[in-house]
Amino acid sequence: MKTNPISSLMVHLTKHAEELTSDPEYILQCFANYFNEKNKPTIKKSRHALLKTLVQNMVNGSSVSKLGVAFMTRCINKVEPFHFDPLLPLVTTFVDQSNVRTLDDHEALLTTEWLKKLTPESLNETSKQELFFKVLTFQKEDKSSYLPQNVVFDLITKSFYTSLSDEIKQQLISTLLNIGQSTINPDVAKMVFKVFKVIPLRSIYLIKELKKSFPSTDTKSTLPSGVIAAKRARLSKSTSSESGEVPETETPTWKRMIVLLEVLQHKKKIIKPKLLVAHLFTALNWMIDLQTGNDVIDYGTQLVLGALHNVFMIAKSKLGAKDDTDIRNSLRVELLVKCIQTSGNTQTCQHAVVLLAEAASICPEKLLHSVMSIFTFMGSNLLRRDDSYSFQIITKTIHTVVPALLQHMESATSGINKNTVTDIIRVFVDALPHIPPHRRLVVFEELINTLGGNEYLWQTLLLLVASRANKITKTAQEDEQDILSGSEEDVFLPSTVDALMEVCSSVSNLFPDHLQLESMVRMLNFISLLPDENDPKQKIDPNLPNLIDVPKQSTSHLRRLHLAVVSFASHLLSLEGGISNSFKLEKSTEHDAAENATKMLTKFQSLLETSLSYLSQTTTAVLNTHDDMTSRYYRTLQNRLNSLLDKINNLLPSDTFMLVVSSILHEQSSNTTVQKVIELFNDRVAHTKHILTPDQENVLLYISRQLIVLCGDHGTNNHGMRAVAYTGLRHVARMCGIGCATHLISILPMICDITKEKQLPIQVISSAMLCLGEIFSTFKAHCISHLPSIAPCLVMLLHQSKSEKSYHMTACILSAYQKLVDTLPHFISPYLVGFISELISASPAALEDHPEVDPDAGEPSRKKRRQKMNIGVHFTPDHMATKISSVLKAIAGKVPARVLVPMFTKCYEKINAEEWHSVRVLLRMVAHHVAVLTKHDLSHFALPLFDFYLETLEYRDNMTMVDKDEVDAVEEVSVDGTICLLLKLPEATFKPLFVKLNHWGCSDDATPTRTTTFYHCTCVMAGKLKSLFSLFAGPLLSHMMESLKHEEIDPENVTRCRYVVETFKLTLLHSSSNFMNQQRFDMTAGVLVDQLEKFQLDNEMLQDYIINYIIPCIGQLVMSSRNDVAWQPLNYQILLKMRHKNPEVRLHALETLLVVAEKLGDDYMVLLPETIPFLAELMEDENDNVEKRCHAVIKRMEEVLGEPLQKYF
Repeated sequence: MKTNPISSLMVHLTKHAEELTSDPEYILQCFANYFNEKNKPTIKKSRHALLKTLVQNMVNGSSVSKLGVAFMTRCINKVEPFHFDPLLPLVTTFVDQSNVRTLDDHEALLTTEWLKKLTPESLNETSKQELFFKVLTFQKEDKSSYLPQNVVFDLITKSFYTSLSDEIKQQLISTLLNIGQSTINPDVAKMVFKVFKVIPLRSIYLIKELKKSFPSTDTKSTLPSGVIAAKRARLSKSTSSESGEVPETETPTWKRMIVLLEVLQHKKKIIKPKLLVAHLFTALNWMIDLQTGNDVIDYGTQLVLGALHNVFMIAKSKLGAKDDTDIRNSLRVELLVKCIQTSGNTQTCQHAVVLLAEAASICPEKLLHSVMSIFTFMGSNLLRRDDSYSFQIITKTIHTVVPALLQHMESATSGINKNTVTDIIRVFVDALPHIPPHRRLVVFEELINTLGGNEYLWQTLLLLVASRANKITKTAQEDEQDILSGSEEDVFLPSTVDALMEVCSSVSNLFPDHLQLESMVRMLNFISLLPDENDPKQKIDPNLPNLIDVPKQSTSHLRRLHLAVVSFASHLLSLEGGISNSFKLEKSTEHDAAENATKMLTKFQSLLETSLSYLSQTTTAVLNTHDDMTSRYYRTLQNRLNSLLDKINNLLPSDTFMLVVSSILHEQSSNTTVQKVIELFNDRVAHTKHILTPDQENVLLYISRQLIVLCGDHGTNNHGMRAVAYTGLRHVARMCGIGCATHLISILPMICDITKEKQLPIQVISSAMLCLGEIFSTFKAHCISHLPSIAPCLVMLLHQSKSEKSYHMTACILSAYQKLVDTLPHFISPYLVGFISELISASPAALEDHPEVDPDAGEPSRKKRRQKMNIGVHFTPDHMATKISSVLKAIAGKVPARVLVPMFTKCYEKINAEEWHSVRVLLRMVAHHVAVLTKHDLSHFALPLFDFYLETLEYRDNMTMVDKDEVDAVEEVSVDGTICLLLKLPEATFKPLFVKLNHWGCSDDATPTRTTTFYHCTCVMAGKLKSLFSLFAGPLLSHMMESLKHEEIDPENVTRCRYVVETFKLTLLHSSSNFMNQQRFDMTAGVLVDQLEKFQLDNEMLQDYIINYIIPCIGQLVMSSRNDVAWQPLNYQILLKMRHKNPEVRLHALETLLVVAEKLGDDYMVLLPETIPFLAELMEDENDNVEKRCHAVIKRMEEVLGEPLQKYF
């Protein structure tokens, strides 16, 4: 029985009544199951006929019922799509009508549901394909109305697209591009790009579209080439634009290409992307030729570069090393470089540099041929910009291009050598002044780390230093002067030298210390081999890196480079927080620290040896150069190398430095190198005071053996080396102490042999003497056996120094004397006479040209201290005189009196008495010895010492031919010594010696000069004993007055009278009231007043004697006698002198009267009546001076007495 399809459908729905009741949406599934169910063909046919009838009932001509659309959407929407094919004409009609009217809701719904049922297979049908692309290209500005285009866009998915045929795929891509370039609806544009983002693209389809957008390769070959042709092309373009033709950038083809490039720039799924590279570069070439400063063209160029970059990134992620041949063959680096060089747009340049970085990682060998063009552009453009993006591009380019360069540099077929790397570094160095300051260090750090610091740090630093010399352009004369004065200008900063040093040192400090030291070594090695003159005939080492183009450099530039490199190395070592702080070997305990310390040791030793070698080379050049300017340059370089060596010396640990010194001495290097090493050693250990370890002591003893050998070398050109060797031995002896006496005592015979050498330089003798003094001080008793040979040598050398007139040598010999006396004072008695005599005779020798220097002065004046600062303490005569005085005082203070006292007389007899300076020095020495004598020694040697002084007190009596001032100077020292000796004695010893002295000077057989010396002694004694001297002065009064009565007027007698009067005045000043009785007053008053008559015209000495001695003494005599009975005779005697015929006597009498009145004060009123007549006479004296002085005296007396005297006249 045949079943009705409708009944069957109802039965099917009834079976699912329960599901439909709970979920009405289930009806769609029920209808789909019913019509899609696999049954017998007859049943299937009948059901399809039923479905066809149902679909046809939905259509009523050119319209559709709402019920039918609802039935379709609510019931049969999930059945097979081909069942709705009958609705195709109606849907096509609705699509066409939607462009002119607004569809009803059910019409739009029907159109939407039918379009959703399109499948990739259905598009093979022509009618459906035409409808699909018609809907896809549908354009309508009204966004609020129905847009069937949106349904189709949503329909295109990855699976939908991949199921399409190749022809339809190509057509779909082309259609999408047309829509993208023509639509003005932003929502449509978004959907286009969304579709492109979803679907996978084949390169072959994209290539076809690219060829539609720009001329082919054949057409491109006909484009103008050359500058003139390019100008003509641009002129033709401008003419065409003026004539009204549409610009290239406004054509649909251009817009279509922009859409395609925008897609390629971000598309991640491209099949076989390597095929696009060649065509994209063709597009880039076309863009470059179109560039006229137009922003639209710049944007297109950026899109091409972005697309290439995207393709490269896809290729890197998908292609292996063997599959990138197409990309390698298609890559055109020259176009990227050309784009960078011709474009004025910042973004375009950045895109090109980013693409270069990617190209370098894919096929670096092609990039290497254009590497310098790339870095030249970076130096002139990107490095000058202060933006993060440019900075990132620079660093990325360095990280990609440079490793590729280094990787292929060693290849024999690459054609790349080390000079290319040097040129890259030079680009960055030349651009340094223009790099923002806060980016300089990072740029150079990236560059050097990428290149490799071990190989290229020193080259970078050298080029940085060399840039300063290369940037300066001056006249030849200014060049030469600036080398020496250091006044060159630089392009870095106003403070040129500091700026250069700071830039270079900051770059250097970015790297480990051992690498910095190695760089310094290599820099010094390089410039030591580099010529300092531009001589075409001079051969350059072929193995020398081509860092400096010597033929193109002037002589001044080359010399400035040598000086700058040495200064930079010295500056780097002196920086705080750098190498100076990191090199702490003594504290290295951990394994890593110890390993680093060993590495630093090696580098420092290499640096020291290299610097010494360079210094030796420079010193040789100084000796062989006769040109004044060149010689000044070499001396300047020599000074800077010495400064560098001093800094190295200060940084090296003591143990390491000693090992280096011993190694260099053992290797028998050149004399210059050896001498400088010893100088550094001397500077290093000069102030070392720490206790030595056994290892350090062994190293020092080994060095000392080498130094002893050098000291024994009597070559004519080795004097400087011998001098520093002796200095080194002095330091070794001080540091090692008495424990190494057996090793170093052999130096003493060598020093003795110095006196046998003829014309030996002063510097050798001076150093040997300082060494000898240190040996005396250190080895002490070990030197006793050598004194018989050493002491005569010292005497001989000191005698020789007087003829040489070398203050420095004399000072060094005196230092040896000082150490000998300080160390072995009890063993030098056989040589004391010679020592003292030579020392005394050396003192005036030092003062021959400097008579203002006092050899007894302990501390020089401020003026002389300033002179010492200017000319050096070892070369001033005042220092030497002080040194001699110090040695003599040491002898006087440390040698026992039993040995020394007998020597005084011998020395006095040996020296020339006419050399008054020598006598003074000896007397000062004796006085010092007396001052330090103990009471026990004084009791035994007081008489010998007094006899010695009596002998010296006769100097005035014996030296009648010597100048009076010189005699007074010697006698002053002798008298002071005598009085000091007497004052130290007890009274029991003092009195007999004073009586002996009195008898020596006041006896009948005593000469007048002795009497003068005696009263000189009493004058000094009265000043020191004060009131005690009156105990001994009484017996002397009669002799004193007799001396004043009978003295004739001559200089010697006036001197004696001065000492007598001064002695009497001091006695009166400090005596008690009982000393001056009436008898003594009468004995002395008349004699003193009579002295006023001693006059001689134009005799200043006599005037001084009367005014400064006699008159004050008369005043003190009046004060000492408080008896008015005694005053009247004295006053009357003075008044009588006021009537003397000589006006000078009258003036002296007036002065004496005034002094008496001032001393007595009111007590003088009793004497005033007898004084008035005499004053009245002088008020009208015939001599104007006397008259004026009388009025002045009267006025002064009125003030003293408190009563006017004019009423008495």
